This record gives sequence, C-alpha cells and structure tokens, in this order.
Amino acid sequence: MSEAALEMMMRQFGRHAELDEEDRRALTRLPLTRRTANAGAFLLREGEPAHDHLILVSGFAQRHKLARSGGRQIVAIQIPGEAISCSTLFFGWADHSTQALTPVEMVSIPRDVFRRAVLERPRITEAIMKTTLLEASISNEWLLNMGRRPAKTRVAHLLCEMAARIDAAGISNGTQYDIPLTQEQIGDALGLTAVHVNRMLKELNEEALVFRDGRRIKIPDRRKLEYAAEFTVSYLHIDRDARSTIRSR
Repeated sequence: MSEAALEMMMRQFGRHAELDEEDRRALTRLPLTRRTANAGAFLLREGEPAHDHLILVSGFAQRHKLARSGGRQIVAIQIPGEAISCSTLFFGWADHSTQALTPVEMVSIPRDVFRRAVLERPRITEAIMKTTLLEASISNEWLLNMGRRPAKTRVAHLLCEMAARIDAAGISNGTQYDIPLTQEQIGDALGLTAVHVNRMLKELNEEALVFRDGRRIKIPDRRKLEYAAEFTVSYLHIDRDARSTIRSR
C-alpha cells in the first residue's frame, strides 16, 4: 500500500516538476499511514485544524461549502492520486469540508513533516505550487460553467472534465467511466436541482452523447460531447502526450 501510494504521489508530482533522485529519496523517507473511510465520511471539516496531508489512493471525494440555510455547494471533485487539499499545508486549517463519495483509501503524512520536505526541495515546492494553481484553474472554469453556460452544457462539461482527469490519471479505458456522482451531487456542483440534472442527462442520452447506467458513464464520441459542452482541455494543464491520448479517444 505504501509503495503504491508513493508511486502515485511521485507520478502526480512528476506531471508538474522534474523530480531528481534526491527528491525521490526525500519522498520515500516520508512517514506514511494508511487510512480508510466509508462513503459519506468526512475526511476534513471546515474550520478544523489539519494535522495531516492526505492523498487519495483509491475512491473519490468531494469538497464543499455550506450556506447558512444549509444549502451545499460542491466546489471540487477529487480523484485517486490527488491530495485532499494542498492549501492546508500552509494555512493549517480547513476552509471547506471534504467528504468521501465512495469508500476511499488514503495515506496521511504529518503536515509539519511534509511541509518541511516541500520547503527544502525546490522541485517538490514547484510541484505543490503547480498543483495548487491547477486547483485554481479548475475553480475558474467551474465558475464560468456555473455562471454563464446553460444547464445541459454545464452537465456535459462536468462529465468531459471528469473523463479527461480520469484518463490523465490512467484509471480508465477511454470510453467508460465510473463517476460516482448522484444527480443531487451533480446539481450541487453545477447550481441545478436534481430534477433539472435528470432532464439534462435524458437529453444528452437522447442525443447519443452520453449513456448513463448508475454510476457508469459511457461516452460514444468524445469530440461530439466536447463540442456540445464547450469543453477544451487546456485549463487542466495536462501534458502534451497525455492530451494527445485523450483527444484520440
């Protein structure tokens, strides 16, 4: 488990910086603790101190904020290989909550230990900075999606993004994707009701753009769906080789 988690973390960091052998050795020396959580469990709660840096090894999680009325806005979806939140490395407390969408496996690294490794190794620093900037880039696109695109385009765009990120992580077959989001959760990410999301998914199905069977999504023609979604992969800052593979599907 620890070896798999380390390899996953190095691969993720390697997308954003060229790690040398000293960087890799520094990462292998980090104390890792395996953790599991059931679907629905809180991995981090808003306002609580963050004692550990958490990395998903398997499963999906969502980050959200709550309004005073109790309304939930999902602000990010986390997939295997991603950190739960890089911001807590330096702020020390959570400004949002993170909840497991599925049963998850994680590794935790003591926050102070990991932060020291980040500050001492410039390439690891670069990887963390770019990871944080990528999170901001995705947030910008989500803001545009929710504020300026019609409902069906919003739903299609979210599905395109999830497919592209899952492809880049190397955990898909290129046409079918396990995206464990209920219609209510899709609505909470896109500012729509579950009923409206259901209608939009039906329309996408009728247009043969997306076929949904429970949590599994099948995309018969990625280019057609991306056109309908106004989706371009550039904001995900995926490297050119991976981008070419995604576009060919």
